[in-house]
Amino acid sequence: MKGYKVLFTPVSEMLHNLNAAKADNTYYQKVDYYLKPDLLILMEKLKDTTLLIDGAYFSEEINKKAEAKGIKMVPTNLVGGTKNSNVDKFEIDEKEHLVKKCPSGYKPITSTFNKGSYRAHFDKKHCNRCPFCKDCPVIKQKKSYEPPPLYWTPG
Repeated sequence: MKGYKVLFTPVSEMLHNLNAAKADNTYYQKVDYYLKPDLLILMEKLKDTTLLIDGAYFSEEINKKAEAKGIKMVPTNLVGGTKNSNVDKFEIDEKEHLVKKCPSGYKPITSTFNKGSYRAHFDKKHCNRCPFCKDCPVIKQKKSYEPPPLYWTPG
């Protein structure tokens, strides 16, 4: 599964690096370094910190990076899936960039691809009677069910 690129850095370190970059004419390169990740987490104290994070940005990869820096991440309800969530069983067409069907074989009502992630909406009548429902990561919407973003690494 492919997730977002994240940079964890103390605020003081970033400010120090930006000031130093002004002196050696690498300021814009350094600004690009801090703006390049999808998610920039600025904190003064990284060790022994608990961070509430939007579940749409959460992944096991990001969580491991955070743990290595002593940060405990608590994602909101919308997450990219865990080992037992059946997220890896959704059928993806990499060439057309579409979610073709769910683990039960149902086709989505809609399917989109943006920034390396797939989104799909499934008919409520299918999800309500699905035997995989209890293990499925879908989120009930007003007119349909939607799994969390499905990140895909080709290959």
